[in-house]
Amino acid sequence: QTVSQTPAQLGGALLNDGNGNQWALVFSGKLDARKLGTKGDGATYDSKAIQAAINAVEPFNGTVFCAATSSFYLLEASNVAKSWPLLPSGALSASTACLIIPRGVALTGEKGTHLRCEDGTLSLIILDNGTDASITNMRISNNYTVTGGAGHGILQLTDGLDENVKNLELSKLMIEDVGSYGIGLQYGRHENVSIKNVTTLNTGSDGIDTKARQSSGGDDISNIIENFRSFNAGLRFPSGGIAGADIRGQWNINNVYCQLSVDGSTGLRLRPSDGTANNVAKRTNVNNITVETPSNSTTSTKGLSLQGRECNVSNINVDNCNTSLEFQGSGGGELAYNMNIANFTSTNAREYGIDSTVSASNISFVNTTITDMAATATAMIRVEGDNFNFVNTTYDNSISTVYSVSSGANPTINRSNDSPT
Repeated sequence: QTVSQTPAQLGGALLNDGNGNQWALVFSGKLDARKLGTKGDGATYDSKAIQAAINAVEPFNGTVFCAATSSFYLLEASNVAKSWPLLPSGALSASTACLIIPRGVALTGEKGTHLRCEDGTLSLIILDNGTDASITNMRISNNYTVTGGAGHGILQLTDGLDENVKNLELSKLMIEDVGSYGIGLQYGRHENVSIKNVTTLNTGSDGIDTKARQSSGGDDISNIIENFRSFNAGLRFPSGGIAGADIRGQWNINNVYCQLSVDGSTGLRLRPSDGTANNVAKRTNVNNITVETPSNSTTSTKGLSLQGRECNVSNINVDNCNTSLEFQGSGGGELAYNMNIANFTSTNAREYGIDSTVSASNISFVNTTITDMAATATAMIRVEGDNFNFVNTTYDNSISTVYSVSSGANPTINRSNDSPT
């Protein structure tokens, strides 16, 4: 330990020795937040103490540990003086969140650790860039379902739109009852970002959103999502348009389960660029994904919505959605091309097993099974795009129309080894 020169150097993390001296921690390990006064009793606000611990370890790229308690760590609005730019204009203040985690800092817990806010307008955690940072081993929750608001679970921001964001880890997390994204990666070029063993429950918007907004459109590379589960995404958007996982950039995605309960919601969506996100789902690989809509009263759901380019999606199971898999696009930059789909199974689709728009092209299907279509369904496969290739397609006689082409469309469809059952 060394005597602190000024309180500012500590970022507010002051340790008193009882003789009027203030000390700074100098170490390279883990700081238990209880050392700075956290209670975890569900009644005492712990944000400032946890933030003081974060500030204390920041110079050493250290770790803050929040032990499990019989209740939870109650969080309130941050008093950190910081803001980040937003697109297309404006800024977001740190006061809209509870905790701010800078580069290089790890926040971790253990089984039973629970951080909670009871103001749905606040985000729980903002990652300031996120490079070499991590959040692991904890449950974080808000009170959105009672109080409303649009706060996020974990929101990543940058000072400049084209900053590099590297080596971020988010793992072993339960994120629930938040008004917007469970996890939102908003700005910068992401590289070696790892999201593993995460569950989102009751999110106002997407469970995971990798928007990756940039000004120059550089590629995100070598990022991983593994063992992700989303339940009830899109509660704030009853008209739809929300996904359990909404992906731009380059990602390797393995083992995903999405349960849909909101009209018009989607399990997994691979996205194109748009007016505020100069990025696209490109060379993304998705393996082993299950999407289902348990309730027949939930309408217009989609298992997968695919745009972007050069993506591979395999081992897909979709049950009881309006459309099991769609290639969406308006033709105005929203394209889906050079995609490979393997081992796709659709059951109980209500309108289409596979649907495409005219802006989809060069799409390959191998080993497709479509069965148990709803009696009111339109077709098992509707193609409007060009150069669709189907190899080893199996379907039953639940409806009479297998392949359908919309009026005015002139697609090229290549088929081999169709197997009606």
